[in-house]
Amino acid sequence: MNRSIKRFLASDDGITLVELMVVMILLGMVLGTAYMAQQAISKSNDIAERQAVLTRQITYPMLLLEKIIVQNRELRTATDYEMVCTTDKDLDGVYELNTIKATPDGRILLRVQLLNNDGTVKSLVSENYIGHENTNVSSAVPMFKYLMDQNGSVVEVPADQRADKTRFVDMTIRASYKDATLEESRTIQFRNRDF
Repeated sequence: MNRSIKRFLASDDGITLVELMVVMILLGMVLGTAYMAQQAISKSNDIAERQAVLTRQITYPMLLLEKIIVQNRELRTATDYEMVCTTDKDLDGVYELNTIKATPDGRILLRVQLLNNDGTVKSLVSENYIGHENTNVSSAVPMFKYLMDQNGSVVEVPADQRADKTRFVDMTIRASYKDATLEESRTIQFRNRDF
């Protein structure tokens, strides 16, 4: 066997056109497969990155804020981009004042303060920014839409009556990712308010 290989290598015959075409076709198939695999990996990486942005910038803030909003007992401020409400998360009779605000610089502020019995602020518990690529303010899309039940229909509450009449909130959180806008909306019903 070694002699036949040495004889082939020693000969000056070269390769035929058919052999060259077979090698080129095989090489093309290998390169084509590698290119398709690279494209599939790139696309799956882009999908994973988009999902991470969606989770970090929209889903996490949405779930966290929903827990607070559903428990609110009193709306103190109710604008398109800010909601200030009181809750008693631990059911211990100590109320918290929660400020949720979409800021012009693309962040979502969540501030929690403890209240005295007379409703004044006692102390700051935490102040965090839970979203850093928010586009609600920059795209003029309200983060909060205040709703009430009127004769069996859900209607928007007039601005001057939001604190007293709101029964539901449509919360919309928007974020940017590359050239796309990601958005999620959710209707949240107040469960701890007497009307």
